[in-house]
Amino acid sequence: MPDLNVSVMLAVIFAAFLLVNLFLAIKVIRQGENALVERFGKYTKTLEPGLNLLIPFIEKLSHRIDMRQQRIPFTSEAYTADGSPVSIACAIVWRVTDPAHAYYRDQSVDDQLLTQGGDYLRSAVGKMELEALNSSRDALKTEISEALQKSAADLGVAVASFAILEVQYPENIDQAMTQQYTAEMDKRVVMKAADGELYKATKEAEALKITSDARSYELATIARVITEHGKATVDYDVAIKQVKAMSDIGSSESTKSVIVPTNITESLGTIETVLEYLRNRGGALSTNLDSDREKDNQVENASAEIDPESSSDDEALK
Repeated sequence: MPDLNVSVMLAVIFAAFLLVNLFLAIKVIRQGENALVERFGKYTKTLEPGLNLLIPFIEKLSHRIDMRQQRIPFTSEAYTADGSPVSIACAIVWRVTDPAHAYYRDQSVDDQLLTQGGDYLRSAVGKMELEALNSSRDALKTEISEALQKSAADLGVAVASFAILEVQYPENIDQAMTQQYTAEMDKRVVMKAADGELYKATKEAEALKITSDARSYELATIARVITEHGKATVDYDVAIKQVKAMSDIGSSESTKSVIVPTNITESLGTIETVLEYLRNRGGALSTNLDSDREKDNQVENASAEIDPESSSDDEALK
């Protein structure tokens, strides 16, 4: 019986020893993490995510490293090249690339990145004037990000980006910048309005010139026709227009009656009527009229309204 009890105790102790060894040997690393392994206090290897085995009592898992990107916000005070104080809110996005280097090289990577980022920021802002700070924000971010990436390589991390969240100015400077912006916008509005008026005046002048050229060409053509073909051609054109006008008036639904003189065709067909029309339209025509032309060819203008009861031949036109 005593031997049986000893055997049971040894079996229990051995089982417990195996369980302890398994517990110490089997390590599960979660996704997004790496783990550092030390052997007798010295770093030996880095464990990847998944199931890993260690040598019990010889190797141990010393530290777990978060491999995901991290964001560090901070605010830094700086002075521009022209001596204006500004407060800049920034953020550094970084991640670990070498877990052993990041853990054993610096006690706090966060603090080191904040120190370096603030130093680079103040140095870069000190090279810029206040007015150029907002317009050159992209260049400022690029300069600081590149400087951080170079220094972060010694820490076993990589800087993914450097962001400028907000730039705050003193109240008096902020008011002055607002007034300057308002004045600049008013200036742009005035310039746009002036450009619009200039464009409108230019187009109106071009349209007037085109109309004047067309009218001059028309008058020149009429004068040439009169010179080359004489009075008969003009009389024919005027007669055609008169007949068309009378036809339009007579066919209008609103027309009740039309009273015209008996000699309207002769009156409208004379060369003097054409010349008077051209003078009223502003065209100065110089024609050489024959001094021997008989005055009896000129027909008197119709001025008296015909009484519809005086003659059956002069009845009103419906």
